[in-house]
Amino acid sequence: MDILLTGCDQRLQRCYEYLDSIGRREVAEDIEIVLDDLYKIRKQHDLVLQRQNAAIMSLRKDLANQTNATEKERIAKDEARKLALDSRKTSDRLKDTLGIRNDTIEQSKVTLASKNASIAKLNASLDHEKANAQSAYHLGFDTGHHAAQTNKQPPPQPAQRSETPEERVPMINVTLRERWLNDLMLEPTTGPGMSSSLKKALILGDKRTVKSMIATNTWLGAPALHLAALFGDVEMAKALVAQGVHVNSICNARSEKPGKLVHGVTPLHLAVAAHQKPMIRYLCSIGGSLSAPALGRGTRSSAPPLWLISKRSLNMAGDEAKDIVGVVRLLKQLGWDSDAQLNDDGDDMRSLARKKLGGRVELQSALLAELYR
Repeated sequence: MDILLTGCDQRLQRCYEYLDSIGRREVAEDIEIVLDDLYKIRKQHDLVLQRQNAAIMSLRKDLANQTNATEKERIAKDEARKLALDSRKTSDRLKDTLGIRNDTIEQSKVTLASKNASIAKLNASLDHEKANAQSAYHLGFDTGHHAAQTNKQPPPQPAQRSETPEERVPMINVTLRERWLNDLMLEPTTGPGMSSSLKKALILGDKRTVKSMIATNTWLGAPALHLAALFGDVEMAKALVAQGVHVNSICNARSEKPGKLVHGVTPLHLAVAAHQKPMIRYLCSIGGSLSAPALGRGTRSSAPPLWLISKRSLNMAGDEAKDIVGVVRLLKQLGWDSDAQLNDDGDDMRSLARKKLGGRVELQSALLAELYR
């Protein structure tokens, strides 16, 4: 626009000079008026242009301010989100601590009541003996004293016959091992499954037979070491490792869910599940991993510590709080990170304890107390 006005002004200026030179004064004056109007138009155009530029600068400034405000809002939201997450974690810790203290108070009440009952029973026994002694004194013979002494003596025990070497075999332990074996249904990832003779040798701890069978069927080394770990047979495990069985070899096991398998089961999974502390120490000392094994894409796996509080393990090895807390304490001593992820869902031991142990209050409280220690 400015260029067009300048061009018109120049052309009219030349016309004005030409007409003035040839004596056409009236026309020249009209052109001069037009030139004045063009000058005014230019001034107005310049003013409008300045205002537009000022408006553009103001808009740019407002846009910059809005951008800064948006960034500040985003930062504030992130900080608020982080603060909320920290608050939730703190709240969970406080709830767990309060629950532990309440459980401790309840346990103390039960213990106190038990001690009071024992004291009352002891007092009653003392009163009874005192009455018998006084009766003996007044009657002049020791019948009362004899009765008091009789109360102290334990009832006679039936005579026990000597056991034969066969009877000394811990049959209940063999039965338990058979039940565990049938429940897990361990199978190697390659090759055929275990024969009944191998299972029997493992249950009975027959190292010679097991070593002989593994030597000719190497794929059976994995389930053999797994069962040695489950049964806590450290000597058997050492023999298998010396024969070349890998400490982190994996097997498949029957899932608690019908028709499904559990993949990526290592010897440490079973040692942890059965609370076999010496076995856990041994396996970790030779490179046993407490992390979930890396399997193929789409195949889920879990870390050995998760098996400590699985439903199957609690039913199989018991849910005594002191035993499970003892295993957790040992794992921590061996370098396990209690904040580590245990499954593909991102759960750690604390979150799993809250989810799975709601019906076992004493165990849940004791375990969380150890994990927060």
